Amino acid sequence: MSKPTFKRFGKLIKWPQCVIVGEKITIEQAKEILSRTDIFFHGIGSNQREFDKNIWKEIGYPAPDYSKKIEIEDWEKEQKFKKKHKIMSLDYLHNSWISSCYIGGVHGWCNPDGTIRFWDNIGKWPEWEDVYSDCKKLAKEFPFLNFKICLYNQEGDCEEYYDYPKECVGGFKVENGKVRQLKKSEYIDPHAPETRPPFGEEALRFKEDNATRSYINNKKAEIFGENADKNINKTSWGELFFNKNEFREYFKDYYYELSLC
Repeated sequence: MSKPTFKRFGKLIKWPQCVIVGEKITIEQAKEILSRTDIFFHGIGSNQREFDKNIWKEIGYPAPDYSKKIEIEDWEKEQKFKKKHKIMSLDYLHNSWISSCYIGGVHGWCNPDGTIRFWDNIGKWPEWEDVYSDCKKLAKEFPFLNFKICLYNQEGDCEEYYDYPKECVGGFKVENGKVRQLKKSEYIDPHAPETRPPFGEEALRFKEDNATRSYINNKKAEIFGENADKNINKTSWGELFFNKNEFREYFKDYYYELSLC
């Protein structure tokens, strides 16, 4: 099979906006995806360091100590953990819902309630080959996914700073375990309603945003019902979606012995 080319796609900028819109999946399917694609399971957490360390210890992840050189034994333990739990290595399409160091708080294309939606910059200097590779991996591992991913010629919410119009420069369709390039007629218009953040008209940008809080708390209520902790985001600037008990409940089939929960 010949290697795919992306000649009809436009050039990608340093921080291109990415929009992902797809069919909602079940909470159980979302659990499977997040258990394998959240960067928390690569040892990347937030300023909530005690939460991070306690959870990593609880699930048996060899928490990294960035203050010293990584020993080969520690690296081997980390690789063993990732292999056991089938943690995926993705360049751009990972999730960060457990403990996020991003100023905008927790985020990702697969919401814990099963909503497939994303509106933000995809990352620094992406290549079409790398985005396509991520899509291929996701399609293979999660054939129930059905979504479009589009990249644009501007950053997320900075249209007024550019001297050229905001346009989609390319994208992919993930469906039935396969990936194909989008035709121009399938591109998502950058001003269409689905290109906006899933939690409202304004994203959290260096300030506390009630729309974001409300969105996250509604999602928590869908998953955990009346037992949802709706105060956690107010005290941590959105860095955590789950408290410890919610994390245990959500990931119990993937990272815990049944007797623990």
